[in-house]
Amino acid sequence: MKLAVEVADAAELSAKDGAAGCNAFVEVEFDGQRQRTATRPGDLSPQWNETLVFDVRDPARLAALTVDVSVQHDRSLNDHNALRPHVFLGRVRVSGESVARSPDEAFLQRFPLDKRGLFSRVSGDIALRLYLVPDGRDGDRVAQDHAAAAPAMDTGGGQQQNQQQPSQSAAASLDPERMVRNVFSGEAPAGAAAASASGGPAAETKGKSGHDTREFRSIPASSGGGGNEPRRHTLHAMAAPPPPAGQTVVVPKPAGPAQAAPPGSQYGLTETKPPLPAKMGPRSGTAKIASTYDMVEPMSYLYVTVVKARDLPSMDLTGALDPYVEVKLGNFKGVTRHLEKNQNPVWRQTFAFSGAHLQASQLEVIVMDKDTLRDDFVGRVVFDMSDIPSRLPPDSPLAPQWYSLADAHGERFRHGHPLDEPIGRIIIPVASPYVPRNDLAKSIPSKWFNLSRGMTVDEAAAEATTGTKHREHSKTFASKIHLRMSLETAYHVLDESTHYSSDLQPAAKKLRKSAIGVLEVGILSARGLGGNKSAYCVAKYGSKWVRTRTLLGTAAPAWNEQYTWEVFDLSTVITVAVFDNNHLHHSDGKDQRIGKVRVRLATLESDRVYTHYYPLMALTPGGLKKTGELHLAVRFTCTAWANMLAQYGRPLLPKMHYSNPISVLQLDYLRFQAMQMVATRLGRSEPPLHREVVEYMLDVDSHMFSLRRSKANFYRITSLFSGVVAVGKWFDGICKWKNPLTTILVHVLFLILVCYPELILPTVFLYLFMIGVWNYRRRPRKPPHMDTVLSHAEQAHPDELDEEFDTFPTSKPSDVVRMRYDRLRSVAGRVQTVVGDLAMQGERAQSLLSWRDPRATAIFITLSLIVAVVLYITPFQVVAVVLGLYMLRHPRFRSKQPSVPFNFYKRLPAKGDMLL
Repeated sequence: MKLAVEVADAAELSAKDGAAGCNAFVEVEFDGQRQRTATRPGDLSPQWNETLVFDVRDPARLAALTVDVSVQHDRSLNDHNALRPHVFLGRVRVSGESVARSPDEAFLQRFPLDKRGLFSRVSGDIALRLYLVPDGRDGDRVAQDHAAAAPAMDTGGGQQQNQQQPSQSAAASLDPERMVRNVFSGEAPAGAAAASASGGPAAETKGKSGHDTREFRSIPASSGGGGNEPRRHTLHAMAAPPPPAGQTVVVPKPAGPAQAAPPGSQYGLTETKPPLPAKMGPRSGTAKIASTYDMVEPMSYLYVTVVKARDLPSMDLTGALDPYVEVKLGNFKGVTRHLEKNQNPVWRQTFAFSGAHLQASQLEVIVMDKDTLRDDFVGRVVFDMSDIPSRLPPDSPLAPQWYSLADAHGERFRHGHPLDEPIGRIIIPVASPYVPRNDLAKSIPSKWFNLSRGMTVDEAAAEATTGTKHREHSKTFASKIHLRMSLETAYHVLDESTHYSSDLQPAAKKLRKSAIGVLEVGILSARGLGGNKSAYCVAKYGSKWVRTRTLLGTAAPAWNEQYTWEVFDLSTVITVAVFDNNHLHHSDGKDQRIGKVRVRLATLESDRVYTHYYPLMALTPGGLKKTGELHLAVRFTCTAWANMLAQYGRPLLPKMHYSNPISVLQLDYLRFQAMQMVATRLGRSEPPLHREVVEYMLDVDSHMFSLRRSKANFYRITSLFSGVVAVGKWFDGICKWKNPLTTILVHVLFLILVCYPELILPTVFLYLFMIGVWNYRRRPRKPPHMDTVLSHAEQAHPDELDEEFDTFPTSKPSDVVRMRYDRLRSVAGRVQTVVGDLAMQGERAQSLLSWRDPRATAIFITLSLIVAVVLYITPFQVVAVVLGLYMLRHPRFRSKQPSVPFNFYKRLPAKGDMLL
């Protein structure tokens, strides 16, 4: 049996020797065998795509073994006289139990690099794939196509075609001369089968590629039939195949002393160090207030928006014209859709050309006529690249302009200047609204309104405002109605869940507080999305929604877009989600959810740039799946420290929510109405945000029942009281004298506090202060993210997930619904028992003075009188010392039977026997 370790690539390694890069190679050690990859000079994110193969001498001991993967920097390439030729860059230890049993079960996983010692400077991660190969299995040829097309953005359904020749990397990957394979001594091809079967050393050969093989010799663990001659292993590098898209990655728990990646580590954050201007050095005081757009990597794009054309000439004999537009830039070409029989077409399509591929000096926009045999030329516009204006954020987009078309020789065939054309209409009302606004947290006085027959609402409001009666409705009508009517703008209507709300300000602008800071978010890139996605991001904070451009056909899009929000409250959450655009080619499709990230602003340090890869996860009826990673740069800048600190003592919601509160049912109804209004408004934007996107961002289904979420909340409560339980166990150990020295110290401390009671409160708060200072060194360094363990998403039962994604009302068969109902009844029965026990304890306390048990009540009031007299005569310190020493008495003076007060309380009557 063989162990194959595929080393794909590494990212964000540490620079060494004062240079901007490092000469990285990977060394893998397993069961006394050591191999290494090739060296990639001057690259902080090297790619190897090599496979190293090891012998598994004893498969039964595989679970107890460890695969040690270390990344090294080769200094000998730069300094041949270096004392230490290799410098440590990081390492990963993988337990043998977590190795996949076959290549089909193996997935490419990213492991963060660990330190070797306390003073090691390590950063980055490495992608590995580990699996077992049987002895009789021959290695297959694997080739990867690394040709990468330039990303394109299309907001209206256009297509961008790359006419460049295949890149050198693509040609190299398609060349059979570059294909490599694994060759073992026991897995030789048919030509070398005889030499392999005879037990002798394998012949030293060259494959079709003609490259020299690298050889290593290893002494077997036990002598075989081949004598004492060591076996020769011939190793070739093999490109690692890409992982299957959308697969669930599960890392088994390690056994024994070998420690592998902890459960759920693939869903953790990965800290990065991208070359952002914000992380290069400190900012000045003025730059902290004004946005500098330094949270993203500089990227240049040439955007060409084809809006519309007019008065195009007729090209066919019938006078028809089917126009479309070609946008040419060197070897790149973008084509709009063609419109049939339209001489004034409207396209509204945008094409984006990456600045890294701009090699032409002219941009050509050609209008063509779609024909059966050959498309006809209509006209063109040529732009010099030096004349195209540039724009930097936060500059507004350029307005579209009219350009005259020219023929193939550059002569105009359309004369005259374009006339101004209306592009929209706005109606501004000049009359004040009939319904008064209430911007203050006060109640509007009610009024009497006359009832009349056959009047519309506008006519009644006009009559109430002007005081003039309509001629047709001058007949008197004695009935009146008493109403209090106003537009309440002192409230804040939540359109999202209360737990992660992003806006808590009232609707009236005059009631809003001043901003306390600025939130800057740089949406850098994503990776591991799987397949060719047309991905875009949506970010929401407060009432401001932003959307990035859509990058077509890539699994690793790079947006590099930065957005800024004013912050009015730190107890808010920003939400960033990634979607796959399915409306480009299917107008009736829905955008696919890829994942989302929430960041609470209160957990961020001021003026610090957080750059991490956030895991994107999708919870489906089939289980939890990691759909990729989103690279974000987040920074919160405080502009008013006094207001920010004073805000912790203010209520979350506006005053009107406390003076005239809204019921829970009304809040749910208002939240639903607000979501409908937001979805309608964003659906009319350009480009539109569809309803499924808005619902996913606002979590409209968060209130639905979920057994998985109920378990998670139960364990949250359990962990909340775990501290109290731990203190109780510690005090029980003190009372039982498990550690006599600690018990004696507690006695001394207790006597000091009894003698000096004024030290009790200072001691408590000093203890809290010391705990907080002690925990400062263990404070969280990363922003919070989706916790799969806390959410019980990894261990959820498939039926529980299927129930969670069921519609309302249910659409499942009756037998499934019956089974789930019985399960819910069993759970509710246990909850019912616990609630009954709690009620019984409270009713026993009430029965102490209710004379329901006359003898128990008489005993209790008699003891109460005696205790009152004793406490009146005896000093309080004496009573406290006696009670404290009695509770801390030695186990020799304790009885295993319950105490007398406990027995007395258990005998008190309750109302449980009165239930049917």
